[in-house]
Amino acid sequence: MRNSLVVLILVFGWSILTVSPVSAEWKAYNLDTSPVDEYKWDRTEKILFGTFVTVLVIDLIQTQYIFKHDEYRELNPIINAIGPEWTPLYYATRVAAIWWVADVYPSGRQRKTILCLVDAINIVLVGHNYYIGIKLSF
Repeated sequence: MRNSLVVLILVFGWSILTVSPVSAEWKAYNLDTSPVDEYKWDRTEKILFGTFVTVLVIDLIQTQYIFKHDEYRELNPIINAIGPEWTPLYYATRVAAIWWVADVYPSGRQRKTILCLVDAINIVLVGHNYYIGIKLSF
């Protein structure tokens, strides 16, 4: 089950990169502009989101490693509460939540800022895990 959820996270994340967001007329703040064009994800935003998904999958693999090795402990209280069986679902929820939050904003500065921030935070966390010796292993 764990491996299939990892695959689900990857498929969901990468499918977002290839499919433009659903046309949502409720997002139109200005009637003179097309909400479809204003809210399409540009190439940079897709790359930033793909980076987020990739780093999150690495973090998930590191988290599974932590659960299997007693010399490390997980510091995220949510992951500790749900246990290793539900951790992939937690990560899939994070992917969906960040996609939704970023999709609410029009393409441009706000969306890129959100994606850059989540990328930076997750890269630092994964880098720290690697630095202290947590490996990529199921």
